[in-house]
Amino acid sequence: MPSELKSSLTWIMLDDMVVPLPNGDFDVSMLKEAVEWINGRFETEASSNVTLETVHKIRQTGVTNISSDVPTHSVKALDVSLKTDTELGLQVGREYKASMIWFALHFLSFFDEISNFLKCS
Repeated sequence: MPSELKSSLTWIMLDDMVVPLPNGDFDVSMLKEAVEWINGRFETEASSNVTLETVHKIRQTGVTNISSDVPTHSVKALDVSLKTDTELGLQVGREYKASMIWFALHFLSFFDEISNFLKCS
């Protein structure tokens, strides 16, 4: 970027520039080259393939920030929706005159399933 150009840009993420090698090592030359090209004009952030094994080598490139998504790799996702079929609930309530009991039982069952899921995680 020519020095005469002005920008509100303050931070550049350098993503996927740490390349795993077949021998188990990591190549950070692309990251190092990008940091040298930026030459301190912006904050830089390295991400992807950041582990305890790679962080020291990444730091040696001169990047100003390092982020890692490692904590999210072992997390189990739980997609929860509290949407209910209102029309079905009203129909059940009209037919059995027990819509509040029906509603409560289904939500208790729902939260019981979540609780059991979390205990197994």
